[in-house]
Amino acid sequence: MPRVISSIDIGKYLACILIVVLHCHPLDSFPELDYYLTCFCRIAVPFFVLSSSYFFFRGSKDIRLYIRRLLVLYLCWFILELPDTIHRFFFESERSLAYNCFLFFRGLLINSTFHASWFITALWQGVLIVWWLSKRINQYVLYAIGIVCFLIACMWSMYREVIDGTVIWPAFKAFGIVFAPANSFIVAIPYCIIGKYIAEHPNLSIKRPGILFPLFFIMALEVLLCRNIGWMSDCYLSLILVCPILFLLCLNWDVAIRPDFSKYLRNCSILIYLLHLPIKNLLTAYTQLPMYGTYTFFLVFICSMLFATLFIIASERIRFLKYFY
Repeated sequence: MPRVISSIDIGKYLACILIVVLHCHPLDSFPELDYYLTCFCRIAVPFFVLSSSYFFFRGSKDIRLYIRRLLVLYLCWFILELPDTIHRFFFESERSLAYNCFLFFRGLLINSTFHASWFITALWQGVLIVWWLSKRINQYVLYAIGIVCFLIACMWSMYREVIDGTVIWPAFKAFGIVFAPANSFIVAIPYCIIGKYIAEHPNLSIKRPGILFPLFFIMALEVLLCRNIGWMSDCYLSLILVCPILFLLCLNWDVAIRPDFSKYLRNCSILIYLLHLPIKNLLTAYTQLPMYGTYTFFLVFICSMLFATLFIIASERIRFLKYFY
């Protein structure tokens, strides 16, 4: 089904642009608009997780090969960015050495070490957990686990003040510090379950994009209500509605592009995802470029796209570079 793969590749490329927007804040001069844009861009990572889970459960389901591929990807970028990672964790930080060590090893096992690495960790762990559970428990119990995981991530993110100050807050806070629910396998599990469900129900079909208008209205209303109470916007309730609909629309998007260009978009999207923050940090550290703003976004995205393209071209001659994407 070339058109299906191409449509998802286009979707991934658009999602990687949203991720650059998320980290560069092109509307930084307009705080209200920037908040809504940031919340909208949160669609991107769930789209990546859902699509990766979909293709795994739609394909051979060789979990060892899948995890090995992601761990090699993680290791390559970990080694490449290790000097910067050590600097950020142990020299730039003003926290105690013990706490920095805790954060580093938590990042290594669960959350994030180098820039954007939590996505890779959450993806292989989320898919592995869903794959393992699906062989041992009833599907409805699996769905219930997904709902619980998503609600935990929401409570740690946008809805933290709902339980802040209650009797369960100390225990929940300790749990959140260890497991980083909104940026770990916990939030990946529900999207992996959805990806698995869509893969196993090929007749699911949504072809009318008009369905997005009421969903986007609900999303806008939710983020408006949470504007003054939300601690961070990584995870909120509307995402679990909007992201699967967007994915299904992409699956049914009748697009025909050349297979080699589709593959380029697919590879470029993951490279831009992993390259844009190191590039942004270098540009802001050694030039007059501000941390956030419209110029920052365009320059970071263009540089990331160029480096990603050069990376792909170079990997045709230097085969080892393919492990980086």
